[in-house]
Amino acid sequence: MLGLSFGTILYDLGIVAFGVVVLLMLMKYSGIFKKLKQDTRIKFEETRNEATIARGTGNVGYEVIQRFNVQRMDDVRQRFNEESAKYISWVQSISLFPLLGLLGTVVGLVPGLGSLTEQNFDVLYRSLGTALSSTIVGILCAIVLKVVSNFGASTVVNEIENILVENDREYTNLLNFHKLSEE
Repeated sequence: MLGLSFGTILYDLGIVAFGVVVLLMLMKYSGIFKKLKQDTRIKFEETRNEATIARGTGNVGYEVIQRFNVQRMDDVRQRFNEESAKYISWVQSISLFPLLGLLGTVVGLVPGLGSLTEQNFDVLYRSLGTALSSTIVGILCAIVLKVVSNFGASTVVNEIENILVENDREYTNLLNFHKLSEE
């Protein structure tokens, strides 16, 4: 062992504990977005089917557009925006881990640098161990969490955004079809 002090071990465990909390929250939002993706897909299919039937019969009147407009997935869109904002704040917290490691580095080096005037190399070696352990823990937590966030909910978020864009395009097509049928 590097001869780490109790304070160093406690600090490193604090970083790891914070990492576990962030990991659990990222996993929670991954589940939330998977469910939201299912809801979005179902809602989109319902609205698209109604639009397809209306176009097929040539009956794209104002009432059909209004129904489609009401069904434009506003509730799904609102839930998506709310959950995305929360998710983004957890993803942004990943950037704190290298900073926490750097803070541990600086705090760990202060006693070691002070001991150089007394040529006390034992204190210097202990402080280097403290500094490096905090740096390693902070960087490793950031790497693991970044990988989890990139392969977890982020891909589902992109899929939901694509469904919402497709829905908007379908609505625009319906409006254009309505304008052409009136001419």
